[in-house]
Amino acid sequence: MAWPAHIEALVSGDGNRRRGPLLTLSQFFDGNTDLGSICCNLIEHPGLDVVHQRLEAILARPDVSAAWIEIVDADRDLEWPFSDRVWFSTSASDRDLEAWRDTLEADEVNWPDSLSDLDSYAATGERIVGLWWD
Repeated sequence: MAWPAHIEALVSGDGNRRRGPLLTLSQFFDGNTDLGSICCNLIEHPGLDVVHQRLEAILARPDVSAAWIEIVDADRDLEWPFSDRVWFSTSASDRDLEAWRDTLEADEVNWPDSLSDLDSYAATGERIVGLWWD
């Protein structure tokens, strides 16, 4: 399946052996109509607009400086690149992270693999944390 040129370039040009390409929220959601691209394990998918709005609300918090969606499957047979995780640069408390998990119906709050370069994306005074859907 042909993806828009900007998605093709982003997915093809980023990533390494320890993580997939990282897209901003707007890069991932703009033009995306594939419910299977994120949160596909939810029995009642809330819709891409709702997922996007909930992620944007977290990104708008004063204790969050950035958010990325990690592409974990870029098979060209897919309608859109697939992700099961979102990463944040944040100083939010563990309690807040659990609330985000619940709001987004994610399965886990997690941290980057020790061999990943994700920690280098953390803003000063922040850490990288993720939400993961199984």
